[in-house]
Amino acid sequence: MRIKKYKKFVEAISGTMDVMPLGPGMDRQKLGVTMTSQDTDCISSDITGKIYTTNDYNDLYGEYLKKHPDKPLEGGFTKENLDKVLST
Repeated sequence: MRIKKYKKFVEAISGTMDVMPLGPGMDRQKLGVTMTSQDTDCISSDITGKIYTTNDYNDLYGEYLKKHPDKPLEGGFTKENLDKVLST
């Protein structure tokens, strides 16, 4: 597999990649870790059989609020809330 875009390359490399010095007298640099625990939250849905991330849930919840503005859900990204959002 060949990565054609630089952004995809940067996302694909490890956060501990050692970057060579760019010129004379420059120190070696390390790239910092770009992912946090918020990027890895996933919940599997029994309704659709798919796995949803926090971003997927936020998109679905926005659509839910457009249909039901008087029924906001408490608790954020939970399995129960995901099931409620998917079942409407």
